Amino acid sequence: MRKQLLTTISRVAKFVCGLLLACVLAPASATADKAGDDFNLGVGLYRSQRYELAIDTFTQFLKDFPEHPRTNLARLYFALSLDSLEQYVRAREQFVLFLQAEPDGRNAAEARYRIGEC
Repeated sequence: MRKQLLTTISRVAKFVCGLLLACVLAPASATADKAGDDFNLGVGLYRSQRYELAIDTFTQFLKDFPEHPRTNLARLYFALSLDSLEQYVRAREQFVLFLQAEPDGRNAAEARYRIGEC
């Protein structure tokens, strides 16, 4: 009888610990999903030539997720959106920031080219 009680208590304790762990980790994963969703939204807006909305989306993304792995790529799309609306001074600033973060990155050549156009 005592052994069953201890087994039941152990199961309840494991369940409570698992539940607490899930509650702690859930907000972090929700934030990660929001960041990915926001980034993808901005890229979609850029690709559909809705540059003003893309600018708004990337501005908010850069503000909300400055440490996200896609932050610099978001900055590139932000700069490209600005460039498409002929906001060359702002675009140039973003291209420069992009290059400062990734001077030898995959998109560095395009950023340098765009700086020359601005």
